[in-house]
Amino acid sequence: MTPHTIELHADPRRNPVVADPDGREMRIGCGAALFNLQLALHGHDIRPIVTILPDRARRDLLAVIRHGGTKEPTPEQRDLLRAVPLRRTNRHPYTDVPVDTPSLHALRRAALDEGAWLHVVQDPGQRATLRRIAARAHREQDADPVFRAEFAGWVAVAPERREGVPAHAGGALPEPQDKWVLRDFTPGRARTGRSARTSSPNR
Repeated sequence: MTPHTIELHADPRRNPVVADPDGREMRIGCGAALFNLQLALHGHDIRPIVTILPDRARRDLLAVIRHGGTKEPTPEQRDLLRAVPLRRTNRHPYTDVPVDTPSLHALRRAALDEGAWLHVVQDPGQRATLRRIAARAHREQDADPVFRAEFAGWVAVAPERREGVPAHAGGALPEPQDKWVLRDFTPGRARTGRSARTSSPNR
């Protein structure tokens, strides 16, 4: 029997407080879980009605999902639902092959459908500035021993652990010629990847 109401709560105990002191990344992760939950309900012909931050006094209550009647999912929703169990985070570098225009339009539309805006950085000067900002942020974090200790506790975790990044999903080791900052999620255990001279990371 499907419940009439489902609540989505954040769990601050699982939030890396040094890397994410304001909980922004945690809320983004919860947003992904909320999207998957909506897809699951669509798969049962249920139209979900979502209220974001329904109670300001309960800061960890991020959303309430209610039964909004019956509605068949769209073909796109069916495709997305089938993709959920196949999704994996890719921490390997990408090549500099441009993303085609139709795909960019589809990504922008997907963001708009969720009440967000996707800004694609295509100007070479802006991309160079973004690379410098990312590199500076990485250096400052890496110089903080408290951050490094927290990071080490969340990477290369045991297979039976339910949170964190397992070693097999850590990606390739960063290389000196990388154009964009790549982070080592394997504490030096991964093999060196292919040349990333012209590659950009999935961040």
